[in-house]
Amino acid sequence: MIRPHISIALLVLVFAGVAFAQDGEANMTQVVEFCDLMADPAKYDGKTVKVRATWRYGFEWDELYCRGCRELGKTWRTVAELDKETRSKVKRLPKESGTVNAVFTGVFRVSGGPFGDGSYRFQFEMSRMESPQLLTRASAVPEHLPAKIQNRTCDSEQR
Repeated sequence: MIRPHISIALLVLVFAGVAFAQDGEANMTQVVEFCDLMADPAKYDGKTVKVRATWRYGFEWDELYCRGCRELGKTWRTVAELDKETRSKVKRLPKESGTVNAVFTGVFRVSGGPFGDGSYRFQFEMSRMESPQLLTRASAVPEHLPAKIQNRTCDSEQR
């Protein structure tokens, strides 16, 4: 039979370990400019990163981008397990298609591609989304969006 004070000590250790693991995970996330990912993808392959980017999604595409570096390769967005807050934010977005600016946290991948329909060089497995701003319900490629919307999408000049 385990004594009550030993049981309490074990519970404290377990909860401290969980809290430390969650803190350690957050501390391992690198905040990176999206175009820095594109410029040196091997450096971030398999790492958890936090980036500000534009997300366009629709019937056959799900892409993160910044206009200033999209020519370096397209990034297919997938979804990991989302926290409750992120799930709620995603549910408030249009269902079929949209273009959204936000801050995304997830695992960036180069190896194992191509991704999506085969035309995506990179993959971003999103686990969190912060500060989403719906730009339009349309999800056209950036160059086909109206100029007013294009100017609001992520660009390497914006910080």
